[in-house]
Amino acid sequence: MSNSSTIATLAEKITAIGSDRIGDKARNAAKLAVLDVIGCAVSGGTEPTPVAHSRWALSTFGEGPCTVWFSGRSSSFLGAVTANAAAGSAMDGDDTHWPSWMHSGSSIVPAAIGAAECFGKSGKELLEAIVIGYEVTTRIAQSVDWPTMHQIATGHWCCFGAAAAVARLRGASAAELARAFSVVAAHRPYVYARGDGLNLNGIKEGIPWGTFVGLSSLDLAVCGLEGPLHALDNSLFDSSIIVKDSFESWNIERVSIKPFATCAWPHAPSEALNRIMVQRNLKARDIQEVTVTTFPQALTYINNEADPQTLEAAQYNIPFNVAVMAFDGPAGLLPLRSSTLRRPELVDLAKRVHLVGSPEYGADLPAKHRVNVAVKTSQGVFEQHLDTETNPKDFPTLLPKFNALTADGWTEDQRRRVIGFVEELAGPIDELTKELKAPLKQAGVR
Repeated sequence: MSNSSTIATLAEKITAIGSDRIGDKARNAAKLAVLDVIGCAVSGGTEPTPVAHSRWALSTFGEGPCTVWFSGRSSSFLGAVTANAAAGSAMDGDDTHWPSWMHSGSSIVPAAIGAAECFGKSGKELLEAIVIGYEVTTRIAQSVDWPTMHQIATGHWCCFGAAAAVARLRGASAAELARAFSVVAAHRPYVYARGDGLNLNGIKEGIPWGTFVGLSSLDLAVCGLEGPLHALDNSLFDSSIIVKDSFESWNIERVSIKPFATCAWPHAPSEALNRIMVQRNLKARDIQEVTVTTFPQALTYINNEADPQTLEAAQYNIPFNVAVMAFDGPAGLLPLRSSTLRRPELVDLAKRVHLVGSPEYGADLPAKHRVNVAVKTSQGVFEQHLDTETNPKDFPTLLPKFNALTADGWTEDQRRRVIGFVEELAGPIDELTKELKAPLKQAGVR
């Protein structure tokens, strides 16, 4: 194995990180990620995509030591974590690290929880693994030349972080982790070809399968398989970002937790519209048209059709999200549900939402993701500018989102217990996984 590759250098740096280098700020950010992903998973647990993954895990791998969330059953580590990642990503409410465009949580959190459960690790060790997983995923994704790829599918890169998080909990060596990264580089999902639109179906950004690739690549590496160790040493990646020395702060500390359960890019337009409506005491029927000025990628990288035909098409959609906010308020995006599709009043308003791509706003990325919303009414035109959407950064501000997302699936007692378990993560995680195993109130049999 050559020590000159970016992969080998990254593996050596990651495995050398001691617990003392991960401070309270990073651990607290990891706790927020755990609670957020669990809330997103509860809200999405009965959707077709996670149900299909759950059935696949149990039918393909059978019973095992790892909890398949909300199923009442356990399966193999590999199958269960893949199913749990599908639940975490189904409603698109998982967090965003803007500099890398990554949704890391719905991959890293289920992988780390599953590994901690299977290998008998503590909550403290679980949090450290999550910090490491986020760091690897976001460094690699941030180094990518996204304009060359001309699409964003976070499943391409979460596989590296899933491998790193589990490797830490397994005590893998630097050589084993480097081999795992090399296998990931060869096996990672490529969700759609350049020039294709987003997969407006259950595949979405490939996060569950990316997680599967990360875990299976680590297993293969431990068994001795080696892939292309120089896979990150090419013009698509800026290796200086991947192997930078600083671990004084962690990328998980700069993650934005979404206030709503839908794609990140419609958040600011929806939030700006809501502020105008509250300040001006407007109703949806008062709105004649809406003009949204945002960064140009938001016009071309996601679906923005006024009448989306699938839940996924509605999630990656500014006009439709804005229409839902106008009629249903924030509750309509906590989460966005299939029941909103084809509602005539939503489609009609979405057709009157006009998008403008501003190169000036695009130049501010990723530090800011600016938006200006102008609402035309019979009373005049009202505007709201946001430099970025506001996001929960601590437990008190995250809890309303968590409670809304889990209201249909869990009782108040279940929510309270899980919040307590996550806030106090340190020792065994058995009580947490016990709660995650219990079927949801509305689930029936998965």
